[in-house]
Amino acid sequence: MIAEGHHHHAGIGELRLGKADDVLNANLGSCVGIAIGWAQAGKMGLVHVLLPAPEDLSDIRYTRYASTAVDHVLRRMRVPKDRVGELRAVIAGGAAMYGENGGVGAENIREGLAALRRARVRLIGKDVGGLKGRRLVVDCATRKVTSILLTNPREKEIWTIPLKK
Repeated sequence: MIAEGHHHHAGIGELRLGKADDVLNANLGSCVGIAIGWAQAGKMGLVHVLLPAPEDLSDIRYTRYASTAVDHVLRRMRVPKDRVGELRAVIAGGAAMYGENGGVGAENIREGLAALRRARVRLIGKDVGGLKGRRLVVDCATRKVTSILLTNPREKEIWTIPLKK
């Protein structure tokens, strides 16, 4: 079932922020989607990460890289350091789309998880790896984050960002 509301697609290397009745989504292959929810403030974010880390440290396309995307989401959501404990995250994607062993998908997963740990954002769910793409959907009204297997939409994982710590 498609959620009601204003739909916003996060393309490759993009961040979408939502509130109220927004629905955020991203189609992921070897890319990684990181959904971050701050239920107490009524804010949700979804970043569509392309690569693990920039080769050139002067590259300021923060949402393009797993190593820099999480901190950028927190800045854009205006999360004070003393409230980071209220945040919850879900990570999905990072498939080996071409059957490669590991590859960029595995590196994206590793860097995305490391970035969440560094930022002290609590991970409540992950649907990563494998050989098939996914669609990550964030329903801001219900705080539900759903990872749907693109080849079989009935196969999905669903998490809800809690209101309390």
